[in-house]
Amino acid sequence: MRQMCIFCLKWTDMDTMTPVFEQGREFVNYYCENCVTAAMDNLFKLPSKHACEQSRVH
Repeated sequence: MRQMCIFCLKWTDMDTMTPVFEQGREFVNYYCENCVTAAMDNLFKLPSKHACEQSRVH
């Protein structure tokens, strides 16, 4: 199964994707292994930096 990385907008296998759950949102954003670090850095710069949780699913 494939999923689109919300950061770089490329389709990638789900095995290499990292789901990030943001507090107050009903959906999960998926990031590829190339983008997850940059995406998390951007999220932690937000005023509500405590509002996200990274989880690895395999």
